[in-house]
Formats: sequence, C-alpha cells, structure tokens
Amino acid sequence: MTPLTFCAPSPLRNSSCLFKRQSPLICPYRNQSRFSPTSTSIKLNPFTEVATKCVQEATRPAVATTNKNAYDVHEWNFRGFTLEYAVSGVSPEIDNSAVLILVHGFGANCRHWRHNLAPLASNNFRVFALDLIGFGMGDKPIPGEKDAQGKTVEYTFDYWTEQLYTFITQVVRPKAPVFLMANSIGAMVTMQLSAQHPSLSAANVFISPSLRQLNVRKRSWLQDITAPLLMQLLAYRPLGSFFLKSLARPKQLSSVLMEAYEVYEAVDNELIDIIAKPAGTAGALEVFFGIHQL
Repeated sequence: MTPLTFCAPSPLRNSSCLFKRQSPLICPYRNQSRFSPTSTSIKLNPFTEVATKCVQEATRPAVATTNKNAYDVHEWNFRGFTLEYAVSGVSPEIDNSAVLILVHGFGANCRHWRHNLAPLASNNFRVFALDLIGFGMGDKPIPGEKDAQGKTVEYTFDYWTEQLYTFITQVVRPKAPVFLMANSIGAMVTMQLSAQHPSLSAANVFISPSLRQLNVRKRSWLQDITAPLLMQLLAYRPLGSFFLKSLARPKQLSSVLMEAYEVYEAVDNELIDIIAKPAGTAGALEVFFGIHQL
C-alpha cells in the first residue's frame, strides 16, 4: 500500500526547526535526488481514519518549550559508527503507541527538533529523531572509508536511506508502519525509503522539502550561472575550509539563520550552538569536502 503523503511547502509558523526557503549554497545535496517533482507522482491513497488523524495531529504547530528534559539523546551503532538520536514519549507503558520519526535537513541534527519532540509525543506518539550520518555530534567517517559491512561510506541519499531503514528496523522496531516527518534533504531520504519499502511507513509529511527541479526552474539566469560556480569554489579546500569556519561563528551563523527561518525568535543561542558545535568535531571538514565531490 502506498503511504499517505502530505507536502507542506511553507513551514509551520510556530515550529522552530523549519526553513522558509532552500539555498543552493547551503543545501548542495539537491542535485543528488533521483526523484523529480516533474516526473514522479505520489498517489494519496485513502488509508484509515486513525492514520489520517495521527498525521493531522503531528503537523500541528509545535509550542516552544524550554524544558531541557523534554527529550533524551541516546547513541546507537550504525555499521561501526556511533551516531545520536533523540526520543520523547518512549516508555514501556506506551510501547504500543504510534511511532513518529523526524528526519532533519541539511546542516542540522536530531536536536534541531528540540521544540517539536515533546509536543508531538503529547499526541500519543513515540517520537524519534535521528542524526543522518555526517551531521550532528556523532562519528563522521571520511567519504570513501569502508563501514563495518565493507560498504563505502557516501554522503548520498542512497546511503542515508540505508541508515534510516536500519534505524527503524533495529532501533525503533515498530509493531506497525511508522509515520515519517522530514524537512529539506530529509524529505528526500524518507521519500526514497517509502519508495523502496512501501510497507514500512503509514504516512509521510514533507515540510519545505528540497526539490531541486522546482528550485532550479525558479532560478534567474544569473543564478543559473553563479550557483554552480559557487559550488565549485567551495570545493577548493582552502576556500571551503574558510567558509565552513566562518559559517560556524555565532554572529555569522545567526545572520544566515535569520535569513532562512520564518520564526525569528527561534534563532537563539541554543539553536546556534546546535548548528555550530558539530562543525568543530573531528571529520566535519572532510565531510564538507566530500559533499562537494559527489
């Protein structure tokens, strides 16, 4: 059965984790997508009244919370690499509750959903948010390195899809199809997962998805020229290193986030730290360069 799919091009105004627009400079992964909105049609088959209600509840605007215990962060092992994920509403008492999995966008991580985890869990969901490999505070293997299964590490939608599938089947281990909510490049990962394993998800919610064909079509002729040139320049190691270090500076990062966010109040010191801190971890620079070589 094809999962229900909801696509929200604009962010929920009270949600702290969502972008109002996608930048080709900040989000280079869009050219990897095998799905084109001009050629791929996802049918919205009727599911059940319960499933539809769950998705509607999940997409309500989140209420910001300052409760540091609103979610917990744990580690898990993916093919020999230690990665992080956040959970809320997970306990033996509600083991049979519906599962909602949140997948972040480019440059973010599981903590990016800080204001969403607990409110969504309050709607009787077991809520999980994982770090896609290469992002967050977990291990950042060098592109081309072999994982524990002997496969080559690649920062691509294929590799992330394999990671998400492993996370669902080995960590979450749901008793029923899960609900997936994703932003930016995370939407492309969940879309690919649902295409490859349609029985695994009950419904998908794509919020500000990174759909390259639509974005390219809206670009001006000047952007068509400058965007590829900028990406090539960033692939030059000294310049790319300078760009990454500059972007990680709180003042500079705050300016970038203010341009990207619909909810300006969400750009606080905690969010800046969530985005900037992983950029200083071991392997972050190599991951950044690996992105532009794929």
